[in-house]
Amino acid sequence: MFQVIKNVTSDSLVRLLVPNAIAGIILSFPIWDMYLAEVDGFESKSLWLPFFIIVVLYGGLIAANISIGN
Repeated sequence: MFQVIKNVTSDSLVRLLVPNAIAGIILSFPIWDMYLAEVDGFESKSLWLPFFIIVVLYGGLIAANISIGN
């Protein structure tokens, strides 16, 4: 699969991500059926705390990058 993607694009990141994403999607179905099929439901949790943490971390990194670059 890596050779097929190599012929399509020259971008290394795409050549790494596309085959791994396809394999991950294909393998997720048997794994789900074998190990997680009996899971009926899950408790939903709030999205806001992880979202806030990501915004603060990336915002801080972007601000630091801007201040160091100038």
